[in-house]
Amino acid sequence: MILRYAPALVAGTVALVCARASLAQSTLVMRAGAAAPQGQVAGVGLEGVRIALAAPTGMAPGSAERLVSWDVVARIEGPLSAEAAPFMPLAESMWRARTRLERGDSLGAEPLFEELFAKYAGQRGPSAAVVCGGLLRCRLMEGAQTGAVAPFLAYVHALPEEHAAGLAMPSFEPAAAAAVDASTQVAPLLPPVWVNVTSVQALANASWPLSNQEGVRARALVLQSLYQQAARFEAGLPAETPVLSAEKDDGVALVGEVVAARIGNENQRAAARQALAARLKKRPVAWIEVWCRVGIGRSLLREGSRDAQLLGVSELLEVPARLERVNAYLTGIALAEAAVALHTLGDHPGATRLRTELNDHFAGHPALEWEQLRSWPNYAPPKAAPVLPLPKTTSDDLESPSINGGPS
Repeated sequence: MILRYAPALVAGTVALVCARASLAQSTLVMRAGAAAPQGQVAGVGLEGVRIALAAPTGMAPGSAERLVSWDVVARIEGPLSAEAAPFMPLAESMWRARTRLERGDSLGAEPLFEELFAKYAGQRGPSAAVVCGGLLRCRLMEGAQTGAVAPFLAYVHALPEEHAAGLAMPSFEPAAAAAVDASTQVAPLLPPVWVNVTSVQALANASWPLSNQEGVRARALVLQSLYQQAARFEAGLPAETPVLSAEKDDGVALVGEVVAARIGNENQRAAARQALAARLKKRPVAWIEVWCRVGIGRSLLREGSRDAQLLGVSELLEVPARLERVNAYLTGIALAEAAVALHTLGDHPGATRLRTELNDHFAGHPALEWEQLRSWPNYAPPKAAPVLPLPKTTSDDLESPSINGGPS
Protein backbone atom coordinates (compact mmCIF):
# COMPACT_ATOMS: atom_id res chain seq x y z
CA MET A 1 0.00 0.00 0.00
CA ILE A 2 2.79 2.36 0.92
CA LEU A 3 4.62 1.54 -2.29
CA ARG A 4 1.45 2.25 -4.19
CA TYR A 5 1.36 5.90 -2.99
CA ALA A 6 5.13 6.44 -2.87
CA PRO A 7 5.34 8.32 -6.21
CA ALA A 8 2.63 10.72 -5.06
CA LEU A 9 4.40 11.35 -1.75
CA VAL A 10 7.69 12.05 -3.48
CA ALA A 11 6.03 14.44 -5.91
CA GLY A 12 4.29 16.25 -3.07
CA THR A 13 7.53 16.61 -1.13
CA VAL A 14 9.36 18.00 -4.15
CA ALA A 15 6.54 20.45 -4.80
CA LEU A 16 6.63 21.59 -1.17
CA VAL A 17 10.40 22.15 -1.28
CA CYS A 18 10.08 24.10 -4.53
CA ALA A 19 7.28 26.19 -3.09
CA ARG A 20 9.34 27.01 -0.02
CA ALA A 21 12.32 27.88 -2.23
CA SER A 22 10.16 30.15 -4.33
CA LEU A 23 8.90 31.88 -1.21
CA ALA A 24 12.45 32.53 0.03
CA GLN A 25 13.45 36.09 -0.68
CA SER A 26 16.84 37.72 -0.87
CA THR A 27 17.53 40.40 1.71
CA LEU A 28 19.41 43.63 1.12
CA VAL A 29 21.56 44.68 4.09
CA MET A 30 22.61 48.32 3.92
CA ARG A 31 25.79 49.87 5.31
CA ALA A 32 25.83 51.88 8.53
CA GLY A 33 22.60 50.25 9.66
CA ALA A 34 20.50 52.17 7.16
CA ALA A 35 17.04 50.84 6.37
CA ALA A 36 16.74 49.01 3.08
CA PRO A 37 14.18 50.28 0.56
CA GLN A 38 10.77 48.67 0.79
CA GLY A 39 10.34 46.01 -1.85
CA GLN A 40 11.82 42.73 -3.03
CA VAL A 41 15.36 42.26 -4.28
CA ALA A 42 14.72 41.50 -7.94
CA GLY A 43 18.27 41.24 -9.27
CA VAL A 44 21.82 42.51 -9.20
CA GLY A 45 24.14 43.89 -11.86
CA LEU A 46 26.94 46.34 -12.49
CA GLU A 47 24.47 49.23 -12.22
CA GLY A 48 23.44 48.21 -8.67
CA VAL A 49 20.77 46.25 -6.83
CA ARG A 50 17.29 46.22 -8.35
CA ILE A 51 14.40 46.47 -5.90
CA ALA A 52 10.92 45.62 -7.19
CA LEU A 53 8.45 48.12 -5.79
CA ALA A 54 4.73 47.74 -5.39
CA ALA A 55 3.27 48.62 -8.78
CA PRO A 56 1.32 51.89 -8.85
CA THR A 57 -2.33 51.74 -9.78
CA GLY A 58 -2.76 50.99 -13.46
CA MET A 59 0.76 49.60 -13.96
CA ALA A 60 1.70 45.97 -14.45
CA PRO A 61 3.37 44.14 -11.54
CA GLY A 62 7.15 44.43 -11.68
CA SER A 63 7.07 47.59 -13.82
CA ALA A 64 8.36 49.84 -11.02
CA GLU A 65 11.89 49.37 -9.78
CA ARG A 66 14.38 51.18 -7.59
CA LEU A 67 18.09 50.97 -8.19
CA VAL A 68 20.40 51.01 -5.19
CA SER A 69 24.05 51.92 -5.68
CA TRP A 70 26.67 49.40 -4.59
CA ASP A 71 28.41 51.90 -2.32
CA VAL A 72 25.61 51.63 0.27
CA VAL A 73 25.23 47.84 0.06
CA ALA A 74 26.83 45.77 2.85
CA ARG A 75 25.70 42.37 1.55
CA ILE A 76 22.91 40.39 -0.09
CA GLU A 77 21.50 37.45 1.87
CA GLY A 78 19.43 34.65 0.41
CA PRO A 79 19.15 33.07 -3.04
CA LEU A 80 20.84 36.01 -4.83
CA SER A 81 23.87 36.09 -2.53
CA ALA A 82 25.94 33.96 -4.91
CA GLU A 83 24.99 36.15 -7.87
CA ALA A 84 25.91 39.26 -5.89
CA ALA A 85 29.29 37.90 -4.70
CA PRO A 86 31.31 39.08 -7.76
CA PHE A 87 30.11 42.65 -7.18
CA MET A 88 31.01 42.86 -3.50
CA PRO A 89 34.65 43.92 -4.08
CA LEU A 90 33.30 46.78 -6.22
CA ALA A 91 30.87 47.68 -3.44
CA GLU A 92 33.71 47.76 -0.89
CA SER A 93 35.95 49.90 -3.09
CA MET A 94 33.12 52.28 -3.99
CA TRP A 95 32.15 52.70 -0.35
CA ARG A 96 35.76 53.44 0.66
CA ALA A 97 36.16 55.99 -2.15
CA ARG A 98 32.92 57.79 -1.31
CA THR A 99 33.52 57.97 2.43
CA ARG A 100 37.06 59.25 1.92
CA LEU A 101 35.77 61.97 -0.35
CA GLU A 102 33.02 62.90 2.09
CA ARG A 103 35.60 63.58 4.79
CA GLY A 104 37.68 65.71 2.40
CA ASP A 105 40.37 63.18 1.50
CA SER A 106 40.31 63.63 -2.28
CA LEU A 107 43.89 62.39 -2.62
CA GLY A 108 42.95 59.09 -1.00
CA ALA A 109 39.67 58.80 -2.88
CA GLU A 110 40.88 59.61 -6.38
CA PRO A 111 42.91 56.41 -7.07
CA LEU A 112 39.91 54.29 -6.05
CA PHE A 113 37.54 56.31 -8.22
CA GLU A 114 39.95 56.15 -11.16
CA GLU A 115 40.07 52.35 -10.95
CA LEU A 116 36.28 52.17 -10.77
CA PHE A 117 35.90 54.73 -13.57
CA ALA A 118 37.54 52.30 -15.98
CA LYS A 119 34.57 49.97 -15.39
CA TYR A 120 31.78 52.54 -15.10
CA ALA A 121 32.56 55.16 -17.77
CA GLY A 122 29.69 54.96 -20.23
CA GLN A 123 27.43 53.02 -17.85
CA ARG A 124 24.04 54.16 -16.55
CA GLY A 125 22.56 54.01 -13.08
CA PRO A 126 23.34 55.06 -9.49
CA SER A 127 26.64 53.20 -9.14
CA ALA A 128 27.99 54.87 -12.28
CA ALA A 129 26.77 58.23 -10.96
CA VAL A 130 28.63 57.72 -7.69
CA VAL A 131 31.86 56.79 -9.47
CA CYS A 132 31.77 59.43 -12.20
CA GLY A 133 30.51 62.14 -9.85
CA GLY A 134 33.14 61.26 -7.27
CA LEU A 135 36.00 61.41 -9.76
CA LEU A 136 34.63 64.69 -11.11
CA ARG A 137 34.69 66.20 -7.65
CA CYS A 138 38.25 64.97 -6.97
CA ARG A 139 39.53 66.49 -10.21
CA LEU A 140 37.81 69.82 -9.54
CA MET A 141 39.18 69.94 -6.00
CA GLU A 142 42.67 69.59 -7.49
CA GLY A 143 42.03 72.26 -10.13
CA ALA A 144 42.46 69.73 -12.94
CA GLN A 145 40.00 71.37 -15.35
CA THR A 146 40.72 69.33 -18.46
CA GLY A 147 40.90 66.12 -16.42
CA ALA A 148 37.40 66.78 -15.06
CA VAL A 149 35.69 66.88 -18.47
CA ALA A 150 35.48 63.10 -19.05
CA PRO A 151 33.99 62.25 -15.63
CA PHE A 152 31.54 65.15 -15.94
CA LEU A 153 30.23 63.91 -19.28
CA ALA A 154 30.10 60.34 -17.98
CA TYR A 155 28.21 61.57 -14.92
CA VAL A 156 25.61 63.34 -17.08
CA HIS A 157 25.19 60.14 -19.12
CA ALA A 158 24.84 58.02 -15.95
CA LEU A 159 21.79 59.93 -14.75
CA PRO A 160 18.35 58.71 -15.84
CA GLU A 161 16.31 60.55 -18.39
CA GLU A 162 13.91 62.99 -16.82
CA HIS A 163 10.56 61.50 -15.89
CA ALA A 164 11.68 57.96 -16.72
CA ALA A 165 8.56 55.86 -16.36
CA GLY A 166 8.53 53.61 -13.33
CA LEU A 167 12.16 54.29 -12.31
CA ALA A 168 13.14 55.66 -8.93
CA MET A 169 16.87 56.26 -8.43
CA PRO A 170 17.93 57.79 -5.12
CA SER A 171 20.75 60.30 -5.34
CA PHE A 172 23.73 59.05 -3.35
CA GLU A 173 26.38 60.56 -5.62
CA PRO A 174 28.79 62.84 -3.75
CA ALA A 175 28.94 65.28 -6.66
CA ALA A 176 25.29 66.26 -6.43
CA ALA A 177 25.66 69.03 -3.87
CA ALA A 178 29.17 70.33 -4.48
CA ALA A 179 30.18 69.85 -8.09
CA VAL A 180 26.96 69.86 -10.13
CA ASP A 181 24.28 72.52 -9.94
CA ALA A 182 20.92 70.90 -9.23
CA SER A 183 18.83 73.29 -11.33
CA THR A 184 20.93 73.22 -14.51
CA GLN A 185 22.83 69.92 -14.12
CA VAL A 186 25.95 71.87 -15.14
CA ALA A 187 29.27 71.90 -13.26
CA PRO A 188 29.77 75.56 -12.19
CA LEU A 189 33.54 75.09 -11.78
CA LEU A 190 33.91 73.45 -15.21
CA PRO A 191 33.07 76.03 -17.89
CA PRO A 192 33.98 75.28 -21.53
CA VAL A 193 36.66 77.97 -21.30
CA TRP A 194 40.37 77.38 -21.85
CA VAL A 195 43.50 78.94 -23.28
CA ASN A 196 45.96 77.16 -25.54
CA VAL A 197 48.19 75.23 -23.16
CA THR A 198 49.54 71.68 -23.32
CA SER A 199 46.70 70.10 -21.32
CA VAL A 200 44.09 71.68 -23.61
CA GLN A 201 45.89 70.43 -26.70
CA ALA A 202 45.88 66.93 -25.22
CA LEU A 203 42.16 67.21 -24.46
CA ALA A 204 41.36 68.44 -27.97
CA ASN A 205 43.22 65.53 -29.56
CA ALA A 206 41.98 62.85 -27.14
CA SER A 207 39.30 60.27 -27.86
CA TRP A 208 36.17 61.50 -26.12
CA PRO A 209 34.36 59.13 -23.75
CA LEU A 210 30.89 58.99 -25.30
CA SER A 211 30.09 57.76 -28.80
CA ASN A 212 27.03 58.50 -30.85
CA GLN A 213 25.40 55.13 -30.46
CA GLU A 214 22.11 53.79 -29.22
CA GLY A 215 21.68 54.16 -25.48
CA VAL A 216 23.87 57.21 -24.97
CA ARG A 217 21.94 60.00 -23.33
CA ALA A 218 21.26 62.78 -25.86
CA ARG A 219 22.02 65.55 -23.37
CA ALA A 220 25.44 64.09 -22.67
CA LEU A 221 26.23 63.93 -26.39
CA VAL A 222 25.28 67.59 -26.90
CA LEU A 223 27.42 68.71 -23.97
CA GLN A 224 30.32 66.58 -25.18
CA SER A 225 30.14 68.21 -28.61
CA LEU A 226 30.18 71.68 -27.05
CA TYR A 227 33.17 70.99 -24.80
CA GLN A 228 35.03 69.22 -27.58
CA GLN A 229 34.62 72.01 -30.10
CA ALA A 230 35.60 74.63 -27.53
CA ALA A 231 38.81 72.73 -26.78
CA ARG A 232 39.60 72.24 -30.46
CA PHE A 233 39.18 75.94 -31.17
CA GLU A 234 41.56 76.99 -28.39
CA ALA A 235 44.09 74.37 -29.51
CA GLY A 236 44.09 75.82 -33.03
CA LEU A 237 42.26 72.87 -34.59
CA PRO A 238 39.26 73.08 -36.95
CA ALA A 239 36.11 73.53 -34.91
CA GLU A 240 32.42 73.83 -35.67
CA THR A 241 29.76 75.58 -33.64
CA PRO A 242 27.32 72.78 -32.75
CA VAL A 243 23.69 73.32 -33.63
CA LEU A 244 21.68 73.24 -30.42
CA SER A 245 18.41 71.36 -30.25
CA ALA A 246 15.14 73.18 -29.71
CA GLU A 247 14.63 71.50 -26.33
CA LYS A 248 14.32 73.87 -23.37
CA ASP A 249 17.38 72.82 -21.40
CA ASP A 250 18.72 75.91 -19.68
CA GLY A 251 21.98 74.24 -18.67
CA VAL A 252 22.80 73.13 -22.20
CA ALA A 253 21.72 76.54 -23.51
CA LEU A 254 24.13 78.32 -21.15
CA VAL A 255 27.06 76.12 -22.19
CA GLY A 256 26.13 76.59 -25.85
CA GLU A 257 25.98 80.38 -25.54
CA VAL A 258 29.41 80.57 -23.92
CA VAL A 259 30.91 78.36 -26.65
CA ALA A 260 29.16 80.11 -29.56
CA ALA A 261 30.19 83.54 -28.24
CA ARG A 262 33.80 82.44 -28.56
CA ILE A 263 34.06 80.11 -31.57
CA GLY A 264 31.10 81.11 -33.74
CA ASN A 265 31.11 83.35 -36.77
CA GLU A 266 30.41 87.06 -36.45
CA ASN A 267 26.63 86.66 -36.40
CA GLN A 268 26.73 83.69 -34.04
CA ARG A 269 29.02 85.55 -31.64
CA ALA A 270 26.75 88.59 -31.61
CA ALA A 271 23.64 86.48 -30.99
CA ALA A 272 25.35 84.54 -28.20
CA ARG A 273 26.55 87.75 -26.51
CA GLN A 274 23.01 89.07 -26.65
CA ALA A 275 21.72 85.91 -24.99
CA LEU A 276 24.37 86.09 -22.25
CA ALA A 277 23.60 89.78 -21.68
CA ALA A 278 19.92 88.90 -21.31
CA ARG A 279 20.86 86.44 -18.58
CA LEU A 280 22.77 89.18 -16.73
CA LYS A 281 19.71 91.43 -16.76
CA LYS A 282 17.85 88.74 -14.78
CA ARG A 283 20.42 88.99 -11.95
CA PRO A 284 21.44 85.31 -11.97
CA VAL A 285 23.30 83.49 -9.22
CA ALA A 286 26.96 84.44 -8.92
CA TRP A 287 28.48 81.51 -10.79
CA ILE A 288 26.26 82.11 -13.83
CA GLU A 289 27.15 85.82 -13.77
CA VAL A 290 30.85 84.90 -13.90
CA TRP A 291 30.26 82.54 -16.84
CA CYS A 292 28.31 85.26 -18.69
CA ARG A 293 30.82 88.05 -18.14
CA VAL A 294 33.79 85.92 -19.13
CA GLY A 295 31.85 84.63 -22.13
CA ILE A 296 30.97 88.16 -23.29
CA GLY A 297 34.44 89.52 -22.61
CA ARG A 298 36.32 86.80 -24.48
CA SER A 299 33.86 87.11 -27.35
CA LEU A 300 34.45 90.86 -27.70
CA LEU A 301 38.20 90.27 -27.84
CA ARG A 302 37.63 88.45 -31.12
CA GLU A 303 36.09 91.51 -32.77
CA GLY A 304 38.26 93.73 -34.97
CA SER A 305 37.32 97.04 -33.37
CA ARG A 306 39.63 98.48 -30.74
CA ASP A 307 36.61 99.83 -28.89
CA ALA A 308 35.02 96.36 -28.82
CA GLN A 309 38.21 94.84 -27.47
CA LEU A 310 38.45 97.47 -24.75
CA LEU A 311 34.84 96.73 -23.81
CA GLY A 312 35.85 93.06 -23.65
CA VAL A 313 38.70 93.87 -21.28
CA SER A 314 36.32 95.90 -19.11
CA GLU A 315 33.85 93.01 -18.97
CA LEU A 316 36.58 90.55 -18.04
CA LEU A 317 37.95 92.75 -15.27
CA GLU A 318 34.52 92.82 -13.59
CA VAL A 319 35.29 89.30 -12.45
CA PRO A 320 38.48 89.90 -10.43
CA ALA A 321 37.04 93.20 -9.22
CA ARG A 322 33.82 91.82 -7.71
CA LEU A 323 33.58 88.06 -8.12
CA GLU A 324 37.05 86.68 -7.49
CA ARG A 325 35.94 84.23 -4.81
CA VAL A 326 33.14 82.73 -6.90
CA ASN A 327 35.33 80.94 -9.43
CA ALA A 328 39.11 81.16 -9.06
CA TYR A 329 39.69 79.37 -12.36
CA LEU A 330 37.61 81.82 -14.42
CA THR A 331 39.06 84.76 -12.51
CA GLY A 332 42.51 83.64 -13.62
CA ILE A 333 41.32 83.22 -17.20
CA ALA A 334 39.83 86.73 -17.13
CA LEU A 335 43.11 88.23 -15.90
CA ALA A 336 45.14 86.34 -18.48
CA GLU A 337 42.89 87.24 -21.42
CA ALA A 338 42.70 90.89 -20.34
CA ALA A 339 46.48 91.07 -19.94
CA VAL A 340 47.15 89.66 -23.41
CA ALA A 341 44.56 92.00 -24.92
CA LEU A 342 46.07 95.08 -23.28
CA HIS A 343 49.53 94.05 -24.43
CA THR A 344 48.24 93.69 -28.01
CA LEU A 345 46.55 97.10 -27.76
CA GLY A 346 49.80 98.72 -26.65
CA ASP A 347 49.09 99.17 -22.93
CA HIS A 348 52.22 97.36 -21.75
CA PRO A 349 52.22 98.66 -18.16
CA GLY A 350 48.58 97.65 -17.70
CA ALA A 351 49.22 94.25 -19.23
CA THR A 352 52.18 93.61 -16.96
CA ARG A 353 50.21 94.62 -13.86
CA LEU A 354 47.46 92.13 -14.69
CA ARG A 355 49.98 89.37 -15.40
CA THR A 356 51.69 90.08 -12.09
CA GLU A 357 48.35 89.95 -10.27
CA LEU A 358 47.61 86.59 -11.86
CA ASN A 359 50.98 85.23 -10.84
CA ASP A 360 50.78 86.61 -7.29
CA HIS A 361 47.18 85.65 -6.48
CA PHE A 362 46.70 82.49 -8.56
CA ALA A 363 50.03 80.67 -8.49
CA GLY A 364 49.73 77.39 -10.37
CA HIS A 365 46.88 78.56 -12.61
CA PRO A 366 47.12 76.83 -16.01
CA ALA A 367 46.89 80.18 -17.83
CA LEU A 368 50.37 81.02 -16.54
CA GLU A 369 51.68 78.45 -19.04
CA TRP A 370 49.97 80.23 -21.95
CA GLU A 371 52.59 81.25 -24.51
CA GLN A 372 50.81 84.50 -25.39
CA LEU A 373 51.01 85.52 -21.76
CA ARG A 374 54.67 84.56 -21.38
CA SER A 375 55.94 85.83 -24.71
CA TRP A 376 56.62 89.44 -23.75
CA PRO A 377 59.37 90.41 -21.26
CA ASN A 378 58.67 92.07 -17.97
CA TYR A 379 57.85 95.68 -18.70
CA ALA A 380 59.86 98.22 -16.74
CA PRO A 381 58.53 101.80 -16.95
CA PRO A 382 61.16 104.41 -17.84
CA LYS A 383 62.97 105.86 -14.90
CA ALA A 384 61.96 109.38 -13.95
CA ALA A 385 64.55 112.15 -14.28
CA PRO A 386 66.55 112.49 -11.07
CA VAL A 387 65.53 115.33 -8.79
CA LEU A 388 68.60 117.51 -8.21
CA PRO A 389 69.07 119.04 -4.75
CA LEU A 390 68.63 122.79 -4.45
CA PRO A 391 71.89 124.74 -4.09
CA LYS A 392 72.80 125.69 -0.57
CA THR A 393 72.47 129.40 0.23
CA THR A 394 73.76 131.65 2.97
CA SER A 395 72.57 134.95 4.38
CA ASP A 396 75.27 136.76 2.39
CA ASP A 397 73.89 135.24 -0.82
CA LEU A 398 70.41 136.51 -0.07
CA GLU A 399 71.75 140.08 0.40
CA SER A 400 73.92 140.16 -2.73
CA PRO A 401 72.89 142.67 -5.43
CA SER A 402 72.50 139.92 -7.99
CA ILE A 403 69.86 138.22 -5.86
CA ASN A 404 67.99 141.33 -4.69
CA GLY A 405 68.06 143.01 -8.06
CA GLY A 406 70.20 145.96 -6.94
CA PRO A 407 73.04 147.47 -8.93
CA SER A 408 76.00 145.23 -9.35
